[in-house]
Amino acid sequence: MREITELKELQKIELEMLQEIDKICRHYHIRYYLAGGTLLGAVRHQGFIPWDDDIDIAMPREDYEQFIKIMSHKKHPIYKLLAIECTKGYPYTFAKVVDTRTRLVEEIGKDLHQMGVFIDIFPIDGMGNQKEKAMQRLMKIIRLRSRIWEAALKKDEIKNKERNLKNQMIKSAANGLIKIIGIKRCYHYMMKYVKQETFQDSKWIASAVGGAGIERELIERKYFDNMIEMEFEGKRFYAPEGYEKYLTNLYGDYMQMPPKEKKSGVAQRKNMVEVENNIPEISIIMPVYNSETFLYLAVESVKRQTMKEWELLLIDDGSSDASGRLCDAYAKEDARIRVFHQENQGITKTRNRGIKEARGEFITFIDNDDELVEDIMEKSCSYAKKYRADIVKFGYRVEEDFPNGAKEVRDNCIKQQLIITREQCGEEYQNIYRSGYFNMIWNGIYRRTLFEDKKLMFDESVIMGYEDWIFNNQMYLIPERQVIMDYVGYIHYQRYQHSTSKKFHPNQIEANVKAAEAEYHLLRRMNQEYGTTFTWVLRATDYLIDILFLFERRGCNYGYRDKKRR
Repeated sequence: MREITELKELQKIELEMLQEIDKICRHYHIRYYLAGGTLLGAVRHQGFIPWDDDIDIAMPREDYEQFIKIMSHKKHPIYKLLAIECTKGYPYTFAKVVDTRTRLVEEIGKDLHQMGVFIDIFPIDGMGNQKEKAMQRLMKIIRLRSRIWEAALKKDEIKNKERNLKNQMIKSAANGLIKIIGIKRCYHYMMKYVKQETFQDSKWIASAVGGAGIERELIERKYFDNMIEMEFEGKRFYAPEGYEKYLTNLYGDYMQMPPKEKKSGVAQRKNMVEVENNIPEISIIMPVYNSETFLYLAVESVKRQTMKEWELLLIDDGSSDASGRLCDAYAKEDARIRVFHQENQGITKTRNRGIKEARGEFITFIDNDDELVEDIMEKSCSYAKKYRADIVKFGYRVEEDFPNGAKEVRDNCIKQQLIITREQCGEEYQNIYRSGYFNMIWNGIYRRTLFEDKKLMFDESVIMGYEDWIFNNQMYLIPERQVIMDYVGYIHYQRYQHSTSKKFHPNQIEANVKAAEAEYHLLRRMNQEYGTTFTWVLRATDYLIDILFLFERRGCNYGYRDKKRR
């Protein structure tokens, strides 16, 4: 762990968290709003308040509960949800999303929960239609949630918060009673009262966990009925359409800058913040099999990457040469390299092993005799974040040698970058197909949650060939957004004596049929969902021609009758 000392670094971590939360909310149609000082920063500074160090968002209760359900069931590789509904010992009546790569101990309740850098998520509840009753209701909810929170504190922490001895004794007694009844049971009792009024049916609403005071927290729902997009640190996030009324309620003349003595971080910078050094941005999966001659080039191309936040997973698939020992030696030299040894299982099972072991936000693949262009990981991860893309594909160069000693170099790369949403997949299919998108898996990076959420894996019945085609056809319609770069980022070597793509294996014919079936189902689905008019006959012909070329590969001993039968 290393300590974070710069405010900008802390803000960068929080902004990345907010982008991920925004992506999840948009995907599941969950309403949320920038709130409190975060919204003030967006309006006044188009980003963080320069001296501030936290992010707050708010959600109507119904959306808040949906968000908790999604985040508690879908395990994110980096971010974790803390909520009283699903986290044992968590005392707050609002949720936090925490970056698990970091560690932070809050001054209040420090023994209750050791957590990382976080974003607070506040529920907004209905308070009814009469202002006076709404204020009384809000007051009662605030008292209830305060008792629940304080019941989780230890006696010495109560003393620190409350100097009056009589009040200490009263609070300790009340808290003891709540502990006997059970904090979670008390929370459910509070929620029954909270849900007597709903956000949608109330004229007055409030975030009962806010600390600005009853009159300032209470606001008419009409100011939150619609969401608008607002710039924050160069990105676009949602805010309530009536943000002016909301900010005036909280801060008065909110465009007026505060005096110098009040310009200090509020939530997180007061405490020590540490970040792990070993959580990678991208996991690079390299299956290794009998590649002692070329393994060095492949590994060095990873180590030369301009982006340093990677991990390389070397998976030795039962090599009979020195490849396994070389993998171990590389891991000793660089802590970012991890090695796994297994009996020979084939390319698809080996890649699936890598997917299961990966820890990065993104995943990519490299063959054990190929090379990555030195800046491709940095560029592709940057594009993924810039465009909020789940997949970023890039061009590749093929360097092929032939039995007669001749060599050929050819680039496969589009001329103009494409940014494709799911709705555009049908109309852009031909351009994407011509880009070489479907041919390979190593010419792109993939958000790891795609594999986890959709349980995507390589077809392990395929031993050699076409596994990339099958996988890409199955993956194509899943991402919300994908980018195809007009940039060559990978060098693929087709060596006559070494490359598996030059050899024949009987399983390749079955794999060809599976690839054809996968594309047939993809085209049919696009025709149904997007109104495209793709015809299968031309593509089927291409697959048949591929089978004829397979019969010409080195190692094919089929006679004329066998070829005709197959």
